[in-house]
Amino acid sequence: MSEIMGRTVWYKMRYTPVRDFLRGRITARLDLRRPLEEAGLPQAINQIILEVVSKTRLWRLEKLEVTQELIAHFSDGIRSGTSPEQLLTTFGDAKQAAKLIRRAKRRHRAMSWQVSRVAGWAAAAFLIFYGAFAIYFFSGTPSLRIDYLARLNQTVEQAPVEGRAWPLYRRALLGLDPVWRKSVPDARLVSQSRRSESQAYLDTVMQHAAEIEMIREGASKPTLGFIFGANGSGYDEELWPEQKRPRVDPAMGEALARVNIPPINALHNMGAILRADATFARRDRDGKRLLRDVNSLLGLSRQVSQSGPLLCGMVALTMYDAALDEIEVTLRKDPALISREDWIALAHRLSEARVAGDLISFDMERLSFEDMLQRSFTDDGLGNGRLTPQGVQYLSASPGRQIWMEKPVQPAAGLLVASRQSIAKRYSILADQAATNLRVPMREADWRSAREYHYSHTSLLASVNRTIAVTFFPAYWKAQEITERSLGHRDGVLIAITLEVFRREHGKYPDTLDALVP
Repeated sequence: MSEIMGRTVWYKMRYTPVRDFLRGRITARLDLRRPLEEAGLPQAINQIILEVVSKTRLWRLEKLEVTQELIAHFSDGIRSGTSPEQLLTTFGDAKQAAKLIRRAKRRHRAMSWQVSRVAGWAAAAFLIFYGAFAIYFFSGTPSLRIDYLARLNQTVEQAPVEGRAWPLYRRALLGLDPVWRKSVPDARLVSQSRRSESQAYLDTVMQHAAEIEMIREGASKPTLGFIFGANGSGYDEELWPEQKRPRVDPAMGEALARVNIPPINALHNMGAILRADATFARRDRDGKRLLRDVNSLLGLSRQVSQSGPLLCGMVALTMYDAALDEIEVTLRKDPALISREDWIALAHRLSEARVAGDLISFDMERLSFEDMLQRSFTDDGLGNGRLTPQGVQYLSASPGRQIWMEKPVQPAAGLLVASRQSIAKRYSILADQAATNLRVPMREADWRSAREYHYSHTSLLASVNRTIAVTFFPAYWKAQEITERSLGHRDGVLIAITLEVFRREHGKYPDTLDALVP
């Protein structure tokens, strides 16, 4: 009795659909043998029905429907007087029948299943394609043909040692208090940057006359003489013991975009000291000392602008403006401190810069871009190539970070990023336009295409490639605007100098500016 009960309960639960079970009914209607037994068909027909239903590989409820349909088909045939053997012969091959039945049943399934089926096949196809592309992607390696860092340092190293300013600046910084040679901004200096007569500047000017003379001597040199790289001037243990030399991959070397640049804060501090000394020289009515400080500011500005990326050029402009401010204050308060000949010589020096390109340059950004290409893309020898895993790491926000979760998505970047030749061509167009614009006044410069490319919001593919170019092509027109303001300031100072020279020659100022020409 217990065996019958066990079979009845567990057997029914095994063959009961979930929907029936949730409704509180144990129907066991998924047992395909029960309808065959109830139909009373010959054993040969039962076997062919079971074989066909099994080969359809449908869902259980669909198999039940197929079973009932086949039972009805053979039952109708027998009732019409057809023999079982003839019915089986007419029915045909079981495998072929199962295939046709499966196709018909799947065609009538719900739309949600049809959509998920298509999506599943699409996902499978994409995974196969992505896997194949991943193998292709990870097989690519960059080819470093040019050592841009060595090329950059070669220009510095070819300059005669006696023509380099950095050895003198280094000695001056070592002699100054540590606060002045900070490689990062110091809060005390930032707060006093516009107060050249503050106690900190006064103490430095009074106590470090020898170091200030070294700065003046260095500013008269043709070049800054700063060596870039991990073994260069930026990792001086005496000047900046807190800075540690980075580890350099011997195979890849140093990326030009990530090398240390001249210590702009320390150089800016030296410019501030020169300006403070000029203020005190004017107070002491020492015209020669004042003139040397102004010329030193101009020389330091020239060296910094020629020796680094655009950021150095922007810092150089602050020094250039500081020199103009000192000239302007001197003309307003005590122009007699400087002789007529010195005013003329100073005017000639200021007149050398005619356009923004004479004060700033985009050359290092262009070299950094070319270095990025060879570090990030393969090279087919004809200027083309594809993105590599090393390129993804180079262009990522945290270069060099190794996390296994990142590797599966790296090939996606390879699918999105354009070819090396395409990116290089677009950047060259922008860089050439920028160089051309720097050689003309701002009113004649045409930055429309650069602005449109910089701020364009198009497709995802275009945005990814635009981001790569824009990383090495910032808003250069803003730099030209800032430089043009300095040139405008310079023009005003030149007019003021010319008026002062005219007054000394004629005893009065001219009625109109036309009298100053030529």
